Amino acid sequence: MPPLRPARFLRRENRFVVIAEDEASGVFFRAHLGDPGRLETVLVPGGRVWVEVRQPSVASQTPAREEGRGGSSGEEAPGKEAGFPAPSGASASGRSEGPRTTHRAVLAEPEPGRFVAVVPTLAERVVEAVLRSAILPVPGAVLRRQARWKRHRFDFRLDAPAAPSLWIEVKAVTLRDGALGRFPDAVTERGRRHLAALAERAASGEAGVLWFVALRGDVAGVAPAEAVDPAFAAELKAAARSGVFIRAIGTRPSPEEVALAGTLPVLLEG
Repeated sequence: MPPLRPARFLRRENRFVVIAEDEASGVFFRAHLGDPGRLETVLVPGGRVWVEVRQPSVASQTPAREEGRGGSSGEEAPGKEAGFPAPSGASASGRSEGPRTTHRAVLAEPEPGRFVAVVPTLAERVVEAVLRSAILPVPGAVLRRQARWKRHRFDFRLDAPAAPSLWIEVKAVTLRDGALGRFPDAVTERGRRHLAALAERAASGEAGVLWFVALRGDVAGVAPAEAVDPAFAAELKAAARSGVFIRAIGTRPSPEEVALAGTLPVLLEG
Protein backbone atom coordinates (compact mmCIF):
# COMPACT_ATOMS: atom_id res chain seq x y z
CA MET A 1 0.00 0.00 0.00
CA PRO A 2 1.43 3.43 -0.90
CA PRO A 3 1.59 6.13 1.81
CA LEU A 4 -1.90 7.54 2.27
CA ARG A 5 -3.16 10.76 3.81
CA PRO A 6 -6.66 11.52 5.06
CA ALA A 7 -8.94 14.06 3.45
CA ARG A 8 -12.56 15.13 3.78
CA PHE A 9 -14.74 13.96 0.91
CA LEU A 10 -16.86 16.76 -0.53
CA ARG A 11 -18.44 15.56 -3.75
CA ARG A 12 -17.99 13.67 -7.01
CA GLU A 13 -17.27 15.84 -9.99
CA ASN A 14 -17.98 12.92 -12.31
CA ARG A 15 -17.63 9.15 -12.32
CA PHE A 16 -13.84 9.25 -12.06
CA VAL A 17 -13.03 12.44 -10.13
CA VAL A 18 -13.76 13.42 -6.54
CA ILE A 19 -13.29 16.74 -4.81
CA ALA A 20 -11.77 16.54 -1.34
CA GLU A 21 -10.07 18.69 1.30
CA ASP A 22 -6.73 17.70 2.79
CA GLU A 23 -7.21 17.41 6.57
CA ALA A 24 -3.77 18.75 7.45
CA SER A 25 -3.41 21.68 5.05
CA GLY A 26 -6.96 22.62 4.11
CA VAL A 27 -6.08 22.39 0.40
CA PHE A 28 -8.95 21.42 -1.87
CA PHE A 29 -8.01 19.05 -4.69
CA ARG A 30 -9.25 16.70 -7.37
CA ALA A 31 -8.51 13.00 -6.93
CA HIS A 32 -8.83 10.24 -9.49
CA LEU A 33 -11.41 7.60 -8.56
CA GLY A 34 -10.91 4.18 -10.13
CA ASP A 35 -14.35 2.84 -9.21
CA PRO A 36 -17.08 4.29 -11.44
CA GLY A 37 -19.90 2.68 -9.43
CA ARG A 38 -22.48 4.70 -7.54
CA LEU A 39 -20.77 4.25 -4.14
CA GLU A 40 -23.60 6.23 -2.55
CA THR A 41 -23.12 4.64 0.88
CA VAL A 42 -19.33 4.56 0.57
CA LEU A 43 -18.40 8.11 -0.45
CA VAL A 44 -20.33 10.11 2.11
CA PRO A 45 -20.06 13.92 2.01
CA GLY A 46 -18.10 14.98 5.10
CA GLY A 47 -16.70 11.47 5.54
CA ARG A 48 -13.08 10.59 5.07
CA VAL A 49 -11.30 9.50 1.92
CA TRP A 50 -7.71 8.28 2.05
CA VAL A 51 -5.63 9.39 -0.91
CA GLU A 52 -2.25 8.87 -2.50
CA VAL A 53 -0.49 12.05 -3.56
CA ARG A 54 0.42 11.93 -7.25
CA GLN A 55 1.72 15.49 -7.79
CA PRO A 56 3.24 16.71 -4.51
CA SER A 57 4.27 20.13 -5.84
CA VAL A 58 0.72 20.96 -6.86
CA ALA A 59 -0.96 19.25 -3.90
CA SER A 60 0.98 21.39 -1.41
CA GLN A 61 -0.20 24.73 -2.78
CA THR A 62 -1.96 27.15 -0.47
CA PRO A 63 -5.75 26.72 -0.65
CA ALA A 64 -7.79 29.39 -2.39
CA ARG A 65 -11.37 30.42 -1.73
CA GLU A 66 -14.22 30.22 -4.20
CA GLU A 67 -17.56 31.98 -4.37
CA GLY A 68 -19.63 28.86 -4.56
CA ARG A 69 -19.78 25.30 -5.79
CA GLY A 70 -20.06 23.72 -9.19
CA GLY A 71 -22.09 25.99 -11.44
CA SER A 72 -20.52 29.21 -10.25
CA SER A 73 -17.21 28.12 -11.77
CA GLY A 74 -18.83 27.21 -15.06
CA GLU A 75 -18.48 23.44 -14.53
CA GLU A 76 -21.06 20.90 -15.59
CA ALA A 77 -23.19 19.47 -12.80
CA PRO A 78 -21.60 16.24 -11.52
CA GLY A 79 -22.53 13.06 -13.26
CA LYS A 80 -24.52 14.14 -16.29
CA GLU A 81 -22.66 11.62 -18.42
CA ALA A 82 -24.09 8.10 -18.71
CA GLY A 83 -26.94 8.95 -16.37
CA PHE A 84 -24.65 9.21 -13.36
CA PRO A 85 -26.59 10.81 -10.47
CA ALA A 86 -25.44 14.07 -8.97
CA PRO A 87 -24.50 13.26 -5.36
CA SER A 88 -25.92 15.28 -2.53
CA GLY A 89 -23.50 16.80 -0.08
CA ALA A 90 -22.04 19.77 1.66
CA SER A 91 -20.82 22.64 -0.43
CA ALA A 92 -17.09 23.16 -0.74
CA SER A 93 -15.69 26.38 0.66
CA GLY A 94 -12.44 26.06 -1.30
CA ARG A 95 -11.32 25.82 -4.89
CA SER A 96 -9.92 22.63 -6.37
CA GLU A 97 -6.52 22.81 -7.98
CA GLY A 98 -7.36 23.21 -11.67
CA PRO A 99 -8.72 20.61 -14.11
CA ARG A 100 -6.14 17.87 -13.42
CA THR A 101 -6.14 15.31 -10.63
CA THR A 102 -3.30 15.59 -8.13
CA HIS A 103 -4.25 12.61 -5.96
CA ARG A 104 -5.68 9.10 -6.24
CA ALA A 105 -8.51 7.95 -3.99
CA VAL A 106 -7.64 4.57 -2.46
CA LEU A 107 -9.89 4.13 0.58
CA ALA A 108 -13.17 5.57 1.78
CA GLU A 109 -14.04 5.79 5.46
CA PRO A 110 -17.80 6.45 5.57
CA GLU A 111 -17.81 5.85 9.34
CA PRO A 112 -14.87 6.08 11.74
CA GLY A 113 -12.81 2.90 11.50
CA ARG A 114 -14.89 1.39 8.67
CA PHE A 115 -12.72 1.26 5.55
CA VAL A 116 -13.73 0.44 1.97
CA ALA A 117 -11.20 0.16 -0.86
CA VAL A 118 -12.28 2.12 -3.95
CA VAL A 119 -9.63 0.81 -6.36
CA PRO A 120 -11.22 -2.13 -8.23
CA THR A 121 -7.85 -3.44 -9.44
CA LEU A 122 -7.05 -4.29 -5.82
CA ALA A 123 -9.61 -7.10 -6.17
CA GLU A 124 -7.71 -8.50 -9.15
CA ARG A 125 -4.44 -8.34 -7.22
CA VAL A 126 -5.99 -10.23 -4.31
CA VAL A 127 -7.19 -13.04 -6.59
CA GLU A 128 -3.89 -13.12 -8.47
CA ALA A 129 -1.98 -13.54 -5.20
CA VAL A 130 -4.27 -16.41 -4.17
CA LEU A 131 -3.97 -18.10 -7.54
CA ARG A 132 -0.19 -17.78 -7.74
CA SER A 133 0.24 -19.26 -4.27
CA ALA A 134 -2.02 -22.15 -5.27
CA ILE A 135 -0.33 -22.97 -8.59
CA LEU A 136 3.23 -22.48 -7.38
CA PRO A 137 3.77 -26.21 -6.70
CA VAL A 138 2.00 -27.29 -9.95
CA PRO A 139 4.58 -28.00 -12.70
CA GLY A 140 3.70 -26.38 -16.01
CA ALA A 141 0.83 -24.25 -14.67
CA VAL A 142 0.53 -20.86 -16.36
CA LEU A 143 -1.58 -17.91 -15.22
CA ARG A 144 -2.43 -15.38 -17.92
CA ARG A 145 -3.85 -11.92 -17.24
CA GLN A 146 -6.42 -10.20 -19.45
CA ALA A 147 -7.16 -13.39 -21.37
CA ARG A 148 -9.26 -13.03 -24.52
CA TRP A 149 -11.89 -15.32 -25.95
CA LYS A 150 -13.93 -14.13 -28.92
CA ARG A 151 -15.05 -10.58 -28.07
CA HIS A 152 -14.66 -11.12 -24.34
CA ARG A 153 -11.73 -10.32 -22.08
CA PHE A 154 -11.42 -12.06 -18.73
CA ASP A 155 -9.22 -11.07 -15.83
CA PHE A 156 -7.35 -14.39 -15.82
CA ARG A 157 -6.99 -17.75 -17.53
CA LEU A 158 -5.28 -20.59 -15.73
CA ASP A 159 -3.80 -23.44 -17.75
CA ALA A 160 -2.29 -26.56 -16.23
CA PRO A 161 -1.25 -29.91 -17.70
CA ALA A 162 -4.02 -32.50 -17.97
CA ALA A 163 -6.66 -29.98 -16.84
CA PRO A 164 -9.21 -27.85 -18.71
CA SER A 165 -8.53 -24.13 -19.03
CA LEU A 166 -10.00 -22.14 -16.17
CA TRP A 167 -11.44 -18.72 -17.08
CA ILE A 168 -11.73 -16.30 -14.18
CA GLU A 169 -13.57 -13.00 -13.88
CA VAL A 170 -13.19 -10.87 -10.74
CA LYS A 171 -15.81 -8.49 -9.36
CA ALA A 172 -15.10 -5.97 -6.58
CA VAL A 173 -17.81 -5.72 -3.92
CA THR A 174 -18.22 -2.39 -2.11
CA LEU A 175 -21.98 -2.26 -1.43
CA ARG A 176 -23.11 -3.47 2.00
CA ASP A 177 -26.63 -4.52 2.94
CA GLY A 178 -26.73 -5.52 6.59
CA ALA A 179 -24.20 -8.32 7.05
CA LEU A 180 -23.89 -9.01 3.32
CA GLY A 181 -21.83 -7.48 0.58
CA ARG A 182 -23.83 -7.15 -2.61
CA PHE A 183 -22.92 -6.81 -6.27
CA PRO A 184 -23.47 -4.76 -8.33
CA ASP A 185 -24.22 -1.30 -6.95
CA ALA A 186 -25.43 -0.18 -10.40
CA VAL A 187 -26.81 -1.97 -13.45
CA THR A 188 -24.00 -3.84 -15.22
CA GLU A 189 -24.55 -5.10 -18.73
CA ARG A 190 -20.84 -5.97 -18.91
CA GLY A 191 -21.21 -8.19 -15.85
CA ARG A 192 -24.07 -10.08 -17.48
CA ARG A 193 -22.03 -10.61 -20.64
CA HIS A 194 -19.15 -12.01 -18.57
CA LEU A 195 -21.49 -14.48 -16.86
CA ALA A 196 -22.96 -15.67 -20.16
CA ALA A 197 -19.46 -16.15 -21.59
CA LEU A 198 -18.31 -18.08 -18.51
CA ALA A 199 -21.36 -20.35 -18.85
CA GLU A 200 -20.47 -20.94 -22.50
CA ARG A 201 -16.92 -21.93 -21.57
CA ALA A 202 -18.24 -24.32 -18.91
CA ALA A 203 -20.63 -25.89 -21.44
CA SER A 204 -17.71 -26.45 -23.83
CA GLY A 205 -15.84 -28.60 -21.31
CA GLU A 206 -13.57 -25.90 -19.94
CA ALA A 207 -14.21 -24.20 -16.58
CA GLY A 208 -15.30 -20.75 -15.44
CA VAL A 209 -15.20 -18.91 -12.13
CA LEU A 210 -16.79 -15.65 -11.10
CA TRP A 211 -14.84 -14.48 -8.06
CA PHE A 212 -16.23 -11.77 -5.82
CA VAL A 213 -13.77 -9.86 -3.65
CA ALA A 214 -15.28 -7.90 -0.77
CA LEU A 215 -13.20 -4.74 -0.52
CA ARG A 216 -14.51 -4.04 2.97
CA GLY A 217 -14.07 -5.98 6.18
CA ASP A 218 -17.58 -5.66 7.62
CA VAL A 219 -19.45 -8.29 5.58
CA ALA A 220 -20.00 -11.97 6.38
CA GLY A 221 -20.97 -13.10 2.89
CA VAL A 222 -21.74 -11.97 -0.64
CA ALA A 223 -25.03 -12.00 -2.55
CA PRO A 224 -26.35 -10.53 -5.79
CA ALA A 225 -27.97 -7.11 -5.49
CA GLU A 226 -31.26 -8.21 -6.99
CA ALA A 227 -32.97 -4.93 -6.15
CA VAL A 228 -30.30 -3.03 -8.08
CA ASP A 229 -29.90 -5.30 -11.12
CA PRO A 230 -32.38 -8.20 -11.25
CA ALA A 231 -31.07 -9.25 -14.67
CA PHE A 232 -27.56 -9.75 -13.28
CA ALA A 233 -28.95 -11.73 -10.33
CA ALA A 234 -30.88 -14.00 -12.70
CA GLU A 235 -27.82 -14.48 -14.94
CA LEU A 236 -25.67 -15.29 -11.89
CA LYS A 237 -28.08 -18.03 -10.80
CA ALA A 238 -28.28 -19.41 -14.33
CA ALA A 239 -24.48 -19.46 -14.61
CA ALA A 240 -24.20 -21.36 -11.33
CA ARG A 241 -26.72 -23.93 -12.59
CA SER A 242 -24.72 -24.33 -15.80
CA GLY A 243 -21.54 -25.22 -13.91
CA VAL A 244 -19.82 -21.86 -13.39
CA PHE A 245 -18.14 -21.72 -9.99
CA ILE A 246 -19.17 -18.73 -7.89
CA ARG A 247 -16.65 -17.86 -5.19
CA ALA A 248 -15.98 -14.99 -2.78
CA ILE A 249 -13.10 -13.85 -0.63
CA GLY A 250 -12.98 -11.20 2.05
CA THR A 251 -10.44 -8.50 2.81
CA ARG A 252 -9.71 -6.11 5.68
CA PRO A 253 -8.69 -2.78 4.14
CA SER A 254 -6.86 -0.18 6.22
CA PRO A 255 -4.56 2.76 5.47
CA GLU A 256 -1.62 0.39 6.02
CA GLU A 257 -2.66 -2.63 3.94
CA VAL A 258 -5.42 -4.67 2.35
CA ALA A 259 -5.22 -7.94 4.25
CA LEU A 260 -6.84 -11.20 3.20
CA ALA A 261 -9.71 -12.30 5.43
CA GLY A 262 -10.46 -15.76 4.05
CA THR A 263 -13.26 -17.19 1.95
CA LEU A 264 -16.82 -15.92 2.24
CA PRO A 265 -20.06 -17.76 1.49
CA VAL A 266 -22.03 -16.76 -1.61
CA LEU A 267 -25.80 -16.62 -1.11
CA LEU A 268 -27.57 -16.83 -4.46
CA GLU A 269 -31.00 -16.55 -2.85
CA GLY A 270 -32.10 -13.94 -0.36
